[in-house]
Amino acid sequence: MFASNDSFCLPNEFLSRDKVPASDRKVILVKGYESFVGRASIALAAISEIANELKDYEVIVYSANRKTIRLVRRIQDDTKLNIRAIPKKRLTHSEMLNLFGSARTYVGVSLSDGISTSLLEAMAMGAFPIQTNTSCAEEWIEDGITGKLIGPSQEEVKNSLRQALDNNSLVDQASVNNRQKIETKCNEEQIKLKSLKFYGL
Repeated sequence: MFASNDSFCLPNEFLSRDKVPASDRKVILVKGYESFVGRASIALAAISEIANELKDYEVIVYSANRKTIRLVRRIQDDTKLNIRAIPKKRLTHSEMLNLFGSARTYVGVSLSDGISTSLLEAMAMGAFPIQTNTSCAEEWIEDGITGKLIGPSQEEVKNSLRQALDNNSLVDQASVNNRQKIETKCNEEQIKLKSLKFYGL
């Protein structure tokens, strides 16, 4: 987690890569933290409730702990949804960015106060972000336009997912706008220049 705009930096090779349009993607990516801060269970409850609407998608739950993995298996058994869990620390950073680049939408539910690195990576790689409204998220997302800012509520996750899946123009335009924002605010060279200027070098 990062608290300020200048703490996040993405390799230029990922920023410059051509992205598959969000509307052509068939992956729903869910942050799998379930702890005193993480609330993956809320996102998964919403997904389970609308499983019949997700039959054309693959749901991938990443950074999943044991509790989340058990919950994913239960949903899979109950709904026959195409869903799988990837345990914590199983993917490299490059593999994680590639996963974001394959996702139509990303869902992150937590009680944290800081900006989510996953939110920024989702924006950079073109996935439509659905993120709990932490203290810094409004600096990055225009609610309903470049993403959805929600409370830790099953109903809000469900409604936001439906919106992201039903509206191709929304996710495609958000992808363009978010990529531009990341390129402007998180480019490696610009961060270096800001750092040098800050230190008078």
